[in-house]
Amino acid sequence: MGKRNLVITSADVAVFPESPSTILTVYQTASAIAYVLTWIATVMLLRPYIEKLGKIKFWTIMGATMVYYLITFPLFTLGYFTPSEI
Repeated sequence: MGKRNLVITSADVAVFPESPSTILTVYQTASAIAYVLTWIATVMLLRPYIEKLGKIKFWTIMGATMVYYLITFPLFTLGYFTPSEI
């Protein structure tokens, strides 16, 4: 091992390796699959309300949530928006 400095100065630089892009791709794919499966389960659980709300209103509400996700997911994937931005 090389010699380590006991004093850290502003001239010292820390290098952090980037995580592999395959891990990010797997995470994003798993996230999308989890959302779609949750959406399908929600539709199945709320099926009795189709008659109460009416088919058009029910599928409009359920479709709006899927459309919202389909709009925001590419923004996260392409890096236009990140959760850390405030």
